[in-house]
Amino acid sequence: MKRAALLGWTILISACSSTPEAAEPAAKEPTARSSAEPAVSAATAEPVSTPTATASASAPVAAGAPKSVYLVGGQSLSDVDFATLQAEMKKAGYELPGPSAANVCGGLEIIQLGIVKKGKPVGVVAIHRPAAKPTTDCQPTSIKESLAAWQKGIDDPKGTTAVVLDEAAGVLLMVNLMAENKAAAKKLLESLAKKP
Repeated sequence: MKRAALLGWTILISACSSTPEAAEPAAKEPTARSSAEPAVSAATAEPVSTPTATASASAPVAAGAPKSVYLVGGQSLSDVDFATLQAEMKKAGYELPGPSAANVCGGLEIIQLGIVKKGKPVGVVAIHRPAAKPTTDCQPTSIKESLAAWQKGIDDPKGTTAVVLDEAAGVLLMVNLMAENKAAAKKLLESLAKKP
């Protein structure tokens, strides 16, 4: 439960510029990763440093945006629920221990979860998408800014990150398997997000 609360705070702080400062988590453990990717804690499988949210001309897609063409377990990435994502991860040999709630910052909904394999943290999966019920309490990072934060790791041949971006729908799905490799991340991503 402590890990779930810590993950929730990290997501909220990184996505919302008007969120108050939270206490820094306990010392981070070093991980095997490409130097081009954002640091990720092996203990919690969460990004250690993420870009600060900023006001942007490229704000999240409005609530009337088209649904993502990518499907996870038959549901659009725009509105796939936790149970479906969890079931699809299990089919691929991974676990998502939780939390099952998403964080909303302005018009952006953020789901970011640690990936576990055989009881050990191996990575992170994140979905950034337009919020069904936007808030006015913070200014979110745009989908393109979120993608840019991971771009070096995506482009690096030794990186461990794979992404799907549905720009028309304003949806980003990212998988980082820091304990594995890029081929494993790409295979997992392809097993999760299918384009009909």
